[in-house]
Amino acid sequence: MITKQQVAKMTTKEKLLELARFLVEEVKPQWFDLSNWADKGFSQKKCGTTACAMGWATVCFPKSGLKLKLEDEWGDDLLLVYKEHYGFEAAAAFFGLISLNEAYYLFDPGGYNLRSNKKSNVAKRLREIAKRY
Repeated sequence: MITKQQVAKMTTKEKLLELARFLVEEVKPQWFDLSNWADKGFSQKKCGTTACAMGWATVCFPKSGLKLKLEDEWGDDLLLVYKEHYGFEAAAAFFGLISLNEAYYLFDPGGYNLRSNKKSNVAKRLREIAKRY
């Protein structure tokens, strides 16, 4: 498990590559769903829950301050949070991306066609962007 101190020392490139590795090696295909941050009650150990790449990033970097928070008073939607940032801005801030457009390119399901909406394709993009850093 990566400690908070280790995450703080990681470069953008190292974080992107670690998430790519984690998705490919540790996330079962049936646990991956790019269409939402995570299911309510999301847990790596809980059967039937799914998450997108950034939902899984909260598991990959557990003590980093990156987390999922209930978005509404009914507790139906989870939202990605990092420090004072939310959603795709949280993703960009956590990874240290140059632009919000990179976060959308990596993590927005609208940027993938239905057949490429797989963890391996997200990992491929993570590695592609990591080369720029």
